[in-house]
Amino acid sequence: MDLNFCFVKGEGLKFNNELISSFEPRVVNSVRIVDEKGKERFLYTVEVFNTNGESQGEKTFSRLDKINWVQDFGVFDPYLKSPKILETKLILESRNKQIESKKYVLQPGFHLVEEHPVVIIADHVIVPKDFPSSIVVESSSEAELKVGTDETTLTENVKKYIMFEPQMSVLLFFGAMYGIIKPILRGMGVNCDMLIALVAPSGHLKTTLVRLYALLLDGIEEQEISFMDTVRSDCLINKIKNLAGSNLLIDDYHKNSSSYVNKKFDERLNIATRAISSSEDSAGVIITAEALKESRNILFSSHDRIFKIQMPLQNEEKLLDMKKRINSLPNNDFLGNVVLTFIQKLVDNYTEVEKEVREHMKKELPQWINQSTRTGNQFRILTLVERLFMKYFQGEDEKVDQLFSSSLEKSIKKQTDELCKRRNIEYETNAFELIYMLIEQGSQCKELSIKYVEKLYNESSDDNALVTNEMLIITGAAMQNYMIKKVHHPVSVKKIIDKLDEAGVLVKDLDKRTKKYKGRRHYFIKISVLKAICDSGTEDI
Repeated sequence: MDLNFCFVKGEGLKFNNELISSFEPRVVNSVRIVDEKGKERFLYTVEVFNTNGESQGEKTFSRLDKINWVQDFGVFDPYLKSPKILETKLILESRNKQIESKKYVLQPGFHLVEEHPVVIIADHVIVPKDFPSSIVVESSSEAELKVGTDETTLTENVKKYIMFEPQMSVLLFFGAMYGIIKPILRGMGVNCDMLIALVAPSGHLKTTLVRLYALLLDGIEEQEISFMDTVRSDCLINKIKNLAGSNLLIDDYHKNSSSYVNKKFDERLNIATRAISSSEDSAGVIITAEALKESRNILFSSHDRIFKIQMPLQNEEKLLDMKKRINSLPNNDFLGNVVLTFIQKLVDNYTEVEKEVREHMKKELPQWINQSTRTGNQFRILTLVERLFMKYFQGEDEKVDQLFSSSLEKSIKKQTDELCKRRNIEYETNAFELIYMLIEQGSQCKELSIKYVEKLYNESSDDNALVTNEMLIITGAAMQNYMIKKVHHPVSVKKIIDKLDEAGVLVKDLDKRTKKYKGRRHYFIKISVLKAICDSGTEDI
């Protein structure tokens, strides 16, 4: 359709030589906006010119059919004919006008925007130096990153933080940096399912140190919760996701006199570990705890994902001295500058960094790493963070490298010992429930064939067991086969039988813990006693 619009100075806008208004609106810019889900919308900048051709100002609209000329531009024209014609003019101009820029409004985290790496931390957007000027990226977050004014002493201040309480603070510093670059690493395919735990007795300034080293946003409300807070599980998960590129503190895990409260604490910790494992972009999660190894309700998989930083035990005099030295440390707003500079370097050198990351993650682990736990992955990630930070921001420092390496090795070795002990405890405790599960599943059990009739039971085979009204009758080899299939690792039948015997579950001969049945030694397990133990939830069996 051929529409003929013409603006005549001193008269106004004409359509097909007929005056329709004393002013002329024009679409002077249009922007395509893309959100994190890929949904597009457009913004149009409209400028209005009066009868003399002078600009009356410009405004931006998402819909061209919703402009109120009086309210939006202060233009009143009693002779305005058919406002729909003005709308048609603007719509045609928007279609004919080339999109001058595209705007992405994205959540904090790592993004590839038209194949360009982009990192968003709170309200800050970091793009590479060769990023197209026609593309605009904005953060959807209202959170603000604290940024200092003095950029001349950044590396000096970093060194003060690292060397504060050397063996502890070097790990806490790079643990905090892990939370910052975690979205980048995840975008490069690194498995980032690790939490950091700062562990020490009450009064050891754990919360103060985490706030200083890791919480870099303005205001603590959004980046800190307590184990005592009544936070719904879905809210906790959303908070972890929404703080991508930052750290979240879950504060004050401790043993409570109430078993209900203890279970709530453990449940919250289990939820946090699942959230960071399942989310593409998520915060670095740091917890403070008096102790973790005593709890039986924390899943082994959760313990395995927690990198523990153990603070040395301090007496009252040393704690007072530590408090004074903390007060003498630089205000942590300089870390905002550190983070922005560090991330900028990583983004500007993205291709090189990605290659370094892939090569690093393929390196063989030291022989002292127990590869049956996740400590190997934690070692790889933390050494990678330290290496990238020292190369792209701090500069080479042999003293820091040695301190970091020795502290990391000591921490991981101690943690591995704790994990192995916990794994053995869980296997032994869970054995009661697993054996009772065998009875409950009966003919539905996939790991072992359960027989209820004596003549159908084959005593020479180790892939079946006999269940009567009162007893589970099973050979040691059959029990071992069942347990291995159930837990997917070697188990000690002797340890399981020791526990069963102590609990009074076994019916046995005077000189042996088995009874002879059909010419072969079998364990006779009293079903009613086993059920009572499992129903009571007794942990220390």
